[in-house]
Amino acid sequence: YVSSVYSNQANRQLLMLGGVFGYNLVSGTEFSRTVYAGIWGKYSEPYTILMPYLGMDYNGFRMGVSYDFQFQKSTTVRSPFNKVIEITLIYERKQDWYRTRPHPRF
Repeated sequence: YVSSVYSNQANRQLLMLGGVFGYNLVSGTEFSRTVYAGIWGKYSEPYTILMPYLGMDYNGFRMGVSYDFQFQKSTTVRSPFNKVIEITLIYERKQDWYRTRPHPRF
């Protein structure tokens, strides 16, 4: 999929564009096994940031990692956030899971 964000507040602007591609390794099972690769770009004066992303679905878990490569137009401006790694872990249960388990009724 492809995504974009644009925001403008006071005299600051942010533009973010990117996308990710997924390849299904196993289909026809209860949970998919898919690998993902993508890249996003973020532009906000004076920084330009490229963020490659790698991820995977496995038995209801989605794991991913991205790293920010920061490019500056000005060498006099330094950011404390110039080396950022992001690790994500998401669990998605099967949609009808609650209907197959006994549960109290009120």
